[in-house]
This record gives sequence, structure tokens and C-alpha cells, in this order.
Amino acid sequence: MFDRLRVKIATLGCIGAAGLSLLFVLAGFGSAPSSHGITNPVPSLAGIEPALVPTLGQWGLLLLALAMMGVAFWVIRRNSAS
Repeated sequence: MFDRLRVKIATLGCIGAAGLSLLFVLAGFGSAPSSHGITNPVPSLAGIEPALVPTLGQWGLLLLALAMMGVAFWVIRRNSAS
């Protein structure tokens, strides 16, 4: 019984230490300042064009739902007949 408790405590300690170190890194405590005096520069995304992704409109979604209901009705009816 005590072995299981020790394993749980060790696991929680490791998870806590990993979370704390991740918090320090994300907060910027783990990075040293560069020679230019700028820490963690953010790259510019101004030249990137967004990708065009085709989407369904309201009528397309309605037709898709009707088609799916029709196929489901056909499959259920075919299975109940046999």
C-alpha cells in the first residue's frame, strides 16, 4: 500500500516540476537577453497570404443533411426488410 502511495507522490512531483519549469520558460525567465538588447523578438506575418478554404453555405449544409437522412432512411429500411 505504501509503495503505491510513494509512486503517486513521485509522479505528482515530476508533473509539478515539469509544469513549473514550463511556466518559467513561457514567462521568459529561462531566456537570456541577446547582445542587441531585444529578448524574444516576434516575427512579422505581414507578407503571408491566407489559404483559401472552400466551405459549405447554408444551402449546401441543408442539402448535405437531407442527403444523409435519405441514405440513413434507405439503409434502415433495407436492413429491416431482410
